Amino acid sequence: MGSEWSSPEEREPLLQPPPPTLPQQYPPHGQSRRTAVGPQAAPRGQVLRPVGPPRLSPVPGRVYGRRWLVLLLFSLLGFVQGLVWNTWGPIQNSARQAFAFSSLDIALLVFWGPIGFVPCFAFMWLMDKKDVSDAIRPLNQCLAAIQQWTNKNKLKVNPEKTEVLLIGHKPSHEFKNVLILDGVPLPLKSQVRSLGILLDSALTLEPQIATVSRSAFTQLKLVRQLRPFLGTSDLRQVTQALATSRLDYCNALYIGLSARSLRPLKLVQRAAARMLTGAGLQMHTTPLLYQLHWLPILFRHQFKILVLAFKALHGLAPIYLSNRILEFKSQRPTRVPFKHSLIIPSTFVIRRSNTRNKAFSCIAPILWNNLPPEIRCSSSLTVFRRQLKTFLFLQAFNVNI
Repeated sequence: MGSEWSSPEEREPLLQPPPPTLPQQYPPHGQSRRTAVGPQAAPRGQVLRPVGPPRLSPVPGRVYGRRWLVLLLFSLLGFVQGLVWNTWGPIQNSARQAFAFSSLDIALLVFWGPIGFVPCFAFMWLMDKKDVSDAIRPLNQCLAAIQQWTNKNKLKVNPEKTEVLLIGHKPSHEFKNVLILDGVPLPLKSQVRSLGILLDSALTLEPQIATVSRSAFTQLKLVRQLRPFLGTSDLRQVTQALATSRLDYCNALYIGLSARSLRPLKLVQRAAARMLTGAGLQMHTTPLLYQLHWLPILFRHQFKILVLAFKALHGLAPIYLSNRILEFKSQRPTRVPFKHSLIIPSTFVIRRSNTRNKAFSCIAPILWNNLPPEIRCSSSLTVFRRQLKTFLFLQAFNVNI
């Protein structure tokens, strides 16, 4: 490409030979190799071997800035070559008569190679601009700043207890040991625990649900042993404290999950309802939940989301939640149903359907706008919770008042 297209560093060889060594000196005829003398004499017990060809030691690779020009010229060369062959090639008439190919078919068969370079440009651009490795450098800078702050305040971070989770990608060898904390590389984990919640790379929360259901069933077995010694009200309080309360911990994260994923939580609630009411396994659990005045699992998640939305609107929630929702304010008087409603983000803001079903900024306005105006205009959190539970209870069991 010429010297003007590359820098002196790029023109250096990629493989550098090691420093020259002296040639191997063999001992004279009749003298053992173990007793050779001179500067090349081997220690006692070691056999001298002849020196082979010099080995090349690899140096770190480089990315050339002119690779785009090379790819463009190579694809144009293939395109022009196919164009010339297709226009004046002697096989065109024979292929048309033998295989009944049209001119378009022959052109596509010739140009399939140059056409294949088109997606290569997009793929290379994505590798340069959207690569995950671009986010590694700011993360390492943040970790270095945290370490500097802790050292300044006479604190110590423990890299052995620090866990790294890559969201949206499966752990692979390309991303392992890329984050460094206090000089120690941090390996990627398939799942990490944050505030008691197990998070996986795909955010399916299946490990978390399996752990919650397993621990809740264990507590139910212990409560069942206390059933002959406790009254109905005491047994219900113990069940709520030890078993069903685990279903409500951070249950806002379960919104938008499939019914198959939520099935273990439903089984825990059904087992707790049967134990409190003394019903058999053959009895349907919907009347039991209605009798206990318990909301089903899906409506419990909606209840938590709506309570968080009410707190965010009235300044009772953290600022990062309050900034995720916006109240609809019109310049002119509107009808009552539009009072205290929230703005639903458009598809241009949140394009992924999976995110729209789980994001608080999207699911909270949808649930909030479906509430009656008298519930949205509640004066206090206590009144809102009471009215909201009544509304969701009537919806869950199709009760008309």
